[in-house]
Amino acid sequence: MNRLQRSHQPTVSSVLDRISNTLRGIKRQYSANTLEPEAAHRQVDEEQAYPHGTKKYTPIIITDSKGYNLESQASTTTERDITWFCRKGARIRECREWLESSIETLIQEEGNIWVYVWAGTCDFTIKNGRYISLRTHDDSVVDDIIAETNLITQCIEAHPGSKVTILEIPLYSIVNWNWAAGISKNQIQSFYQHNKDLEEQIVSVNRKIREVNTSNISYSPKFSSDLTLIQKHRKGDRHRVTRRVQHRFELYFDGVHPRQLLSKVWLRKIEQQIIKDCWETSN
Repeated sequence: MNRLQRSHQPTVSSVLDRISNTLRGIKRQYSANTLEPEAAHRQVDEEQAYPHGTKKYTPIIITDSKGYNLESQASTTTERDITWFCRKGARIRECREWLESSIETLIQEEGNIWVYVWAGTCDFTIKNGRYISLRTHDDSVVDDIIAETNLITQCIEAHPGSKVTILEIPLYSIVNWNWAAGISKNQIQSFYQHNKDLEEQIVSVNRKIREVNTSNISYSPKFSSDLTLIQKHRKGDRHRVTRRVQHRFELYFDGVHPRQLLSKVWLRKIEQQIIKDCWETSN
C-alpha cells in the first residue's frame, strides 16, 4: 500500500477558533437530539476536561479519510497532541500492514504508544465509478475484519509497554453517498437493501470489536449512537407504544464523511477516552 500519511495540524483560522471555542467542553455522552446545532450549543460547559497526572502513552490514531475531518476540528491541547496517520480509502488490512512495518519506528520516536485503529469503513463497500455498493451480502467481511483486529492485537502484544484499542465503525449510508454523487431516483431504489444489509454487518462487527477490546482491557466510544434517533409513537385504540429508529445521515457531507459538528463530537469522545487511557491519575 502507499504509505499512510502523518497528518500535520494546519494553521487554525480565527473563524475556526471561534467555532471551536463555542463548542468547547461538549460532554462525553451525547444523545441524538444533542446533535441539533441549537441543542449542541446548549450542552456547552465552560469547563474543559484536562488530563491530570503523568502521561504514560502517546496516542496514535490510524484511520482512513474521516481522520482528516476530525483532526481539522482539534481545539484543545490534548486533541492537538494526537498523532494521526490517515489514508483515503484505507482498508483495515492495509492499516494493519502499515502498523506492522512502522511500529518499531513509532516506538523509537514516541516511546510507549497507545494505538487507536479506526478502520473497516472501506471494507464493507466497493466503489464503481462515482457510486458505491455493498462488497458482499454474507458475513465474510465481518470475519475478515475481526481476523485483522486479532492480528493488530498480536502486533501490539509483541511490543510490551504499548496498548491498542479498535475503534468502533460508525454506521454510514450507501444510499446517501450515491445520491450525493448524482445517481437518479430510479437507480437509487436498488440500494436501499444494501443499506439494510450494511447496517447489519456493521452492528455485527462492532459487537465483536467490543469483545476484542474487552480482552485488551480497552474501550471504544459508540459513534453510531450519535446518528440514531429513536422516536416513540402511540398506535391503535390501546395506545400501544411503538418505536421508530431513524439514522441521521444528514450529519455526513456525503453519507460517509462527518460534517463539522459531528466531527467535533466524535473527536471530543475520542479525546475523553484518550485522557482515561494515556494518563495515570495522581491520587
